[in-house]
Amino acid sequence: MNFILDTNVLISAALFKGSLADKSFDKVRELGTLITSDPVYLELKEVINVSRCRDPKDDMFLELALSGEAKAIISSDPDLLALNPFENILIIPPQEFLEQF
Repeated sequence: MNFILDTNVLISAALFKGSLADKSFDKVRELGTLITSDPVYLELKEVINVSRCRDPKDDMFLELALSGEAKAIISSDPDLLALNPFENILIIPPQEFLEQF
C-alpha cells in the first residue's frame, strides 16, 4: 500500500519522538510505502528553512508549546501575538489570560 504524509506530519514526526505524527510515520513504513514527489520535497525543504515566527528567537516558545501540549502561551510580544492561535494553542497577552482563565 502507498501512503502520503503531509509536510506538517513529516516535520512533526522528525521533531517529536512518540508523537502521533511519529507513530503515523512508523505505521506507514510498517504497512507499505511512503510516496513523495519533487514538489513535496521542495515544500519540505522550504518549510525547514523558514522560521515559524517573525522573530526566530521566539520559535523556542512555539516548539515548547507543541511538545508540552500547552493550552496557551502568555506573551506581550507582538511577533508571537500575531500568530494567535498557533496550532490550536492560544497566544494571548497577560490581561486576556487573566480574563479568560
